[in-house]
Amino acid sequence: MEEPSKTSSSSSSALSTTLFNSIQALGRGFDVTSDIRLLYCKGAPGSRLIQIDENHTRDLSIADTVFPNVSVDIDYNLGKSFRESTPVCTFHEMAELFNVNSGILGDIPVGSFNSMFNFTGSWPVDAAATKSLAMDGYFISLFKVKLAKGSLVLHEEITRAVPSSWDPSSLASFIENFGTHIITSATIGGRDVVYVKQHQSSPLVASEIQNYVKDIGDKRFLDLENQPSGDPFKYNEKASLCCITFVYLYSLHIYYLTAHWCKFCALSGNFQISLNVQDMDPSLSNKKEIHPQTSTVPYLSGKEKCRYHTLLFKVKYSLLQDVTVIFRRRGGDDLVQSHAKWVETVHLAPDVINMTFSPIVSLLKDSAGTKHLARAIDLYLKYKPPIEELQYFLEFQIPRAWAPEQTNMPGYQRKEPVCQSLQFSLMGPKLYVSSDQITVGRKPVTGLRLCLEGGKQNRLAIHMQHLISLPKILQPHWDSHMAIGAPKWHGPEEQDSRWFEPIKWKNFSHVSTSPIEHHETYIGDLSGVHIVTGAQLGVWEFGAKSVLHLKLLFSKVPGCTIRRSVWDHNPTNTSHLNSDCSSSSNSDNKKADGSSQIGKLTKIIDVTEMSKGPQDVPGHWLVTGAKLGVEKGRIVLRVKYSLLNY
Repeated sequence: MEEPSKTSSSSSSALSTTLFNSIQALGRGFDVTSDIRLLYCKGAPGSRLIQIDENHTRDLSIADTVFPNVSVDIDYNLGKSFRESTPVCTFHEMAELFNVNSGILGDIPVGSFNSMFNFTGSWPVDAAATKSLAMDGYFISLFKVKLAKGSLVLHEEITRAVPSSWDPSSLASFIENFGTHIITSATIGGRDVVYVKQHQSSPLVASEIQNYVKDIGDKRFLDLENQPSGDPFKYNEKASLCCITFVYLYSLHIYYLTAHWCKFCALSGNFQISLNVQDMDPSLSNKKEIHPQTSTVPYLSGKEKCRYHTLLFKVKYSLLQDVTVIFRRRGGDDLVQSHAKWVETVHLAPDVINMTFSPIVSLLKDSAGTKHLARAIDLYLKYKPPIEELQYFLEFQIPRAWAPEQTNMPGYQRKEPVCQSLQFSLMGPKLYVSSDQITVGRKPVTGLRLCLEGGKQNRLAIHMQHLISLPKILQPHWDSHMAIGAPKWHGPEEQDSRWFEPIKWKNFSHVSTSPIEHHETYIGDLSGVHIVTGAQLGVWEFGAKSVLHLKLLFSKVPGCTIRRSVWDHNPTNTSHLNSDCSSSSNSDNKKADGSSQIGKLTKIIDVTEMSKGPQDVPGHWLVTGAKLGVEKGRIVLRVKYSLLNY
């Protein structure tokens, strides 16, 4: 395909360029974790992953522009302008709607969805924090270029590039080079959309959100000729964003807040909002609280100051509703504020406003290599690690297990060991402490937890989560034939009372809260790193004041360095944890008078699972330290995780 030539004098060179680039993008690879933009296409312009009939071509005339030697497998349609709104949706319903518009199956969020609603974190976290989503927009579709052929066939070299086994390095390289999908169409034009995100803390019902979205859209998109020229929003792709607080009354009447804008600040992109209440019922005036909040926008000085720029007033009522409203435009003139006038500029500066895709794996024959690539892409789309971390992320997608292994065989009953104990008060129950050394050998540890074991669940133990096998990337450093030296136990100093913290009363049991780390390991140390491969609880006796402490076993990993370390104080989901911890208990052996003691002990011990997995970006964390602590009268476990350079 050659550069286009115009058949008439047209001022829309931008349209010709966008059309040409869009045609060149058809059949190319694309990573759908990215926003929909031509610059994110994989490979060089025209480097398609699929076979296109280049022997049969014709001149394609679009919008007074002739595109020479375009394959007969490529066609176009004229578009139309329309307004489209969605009902109030859940997080996954809206994600699925975005996917449908892009020809993608499922409800796993793609890059365009995350970009439009400002979702940047892990989607389980985003979904949990979001109560509902809605959108209302005006779309101008000038042209849609597309692949006209019914069946797509990959080039042979693309098929040969698919790894035949689970090789994280090759799989990551394939995704980085070719993407996850193939572009099958591109729509050129402009869009002006209002995105509304309701947070979980908002008590508004769906009908109220729907009415509010409709009100915003009607004021924005209807009666275009009456729109003021000084529109308050700067509509470049950086998006104007306004956090709206509703006034919610028991009569279900909603008073909306209006935003007054500094025109200069809006044009410069450095604007601030002042929120006022319209139609306020005088009887509610005593409930109103207006608090000035210092601007977080870059502050202007001298003549650039104005009365609207300095303060953002936050209006609060007895019921505070949290709703975020995001305005975005794509295509058209960024400097035009009025929607009506912006519409007139779309054909002069169009952009790609939508793409449709076909999965690469759908074009591969059913084979072991196809299954491995499909799994790698599914994991990548679900957890979205940075592409530069994808190899290491895939390396750690190995099943995990807890040590020690719990035995649930019918009739099996472990003999209760003799253990030291902790006493929290004069008449309170005793907590026995298992001093078993838990080790996992040369298997990376990814989590720790405290657990109550025994028939009466009155024996404290520590468990370790580990990968059931060694990741391939660690085998040159840590395989069984590699000499790494003897593992070493590290623990707190018995006489170092600076770290002793009482659990309930000073005269009874304490906890040593000293962090357990391998102090010979430093970030950038080229001699190797030490990671945790074992754990043990113990008790020091100082009369009535016994002290619980933790020891860790460290093993050396030669040739690796620490890139980054964090202490994690945020537990993971524990919905499955209690059953795991009590799985070794035999309920038939519990005495009736022991139930109250069990309840008291569960209030003292935090059995929360502390681990990092694929959902914790970048998804290849290892345990390199831990410590016990006391928080609100409970014994807790906190873990240090590290990322390695391999």
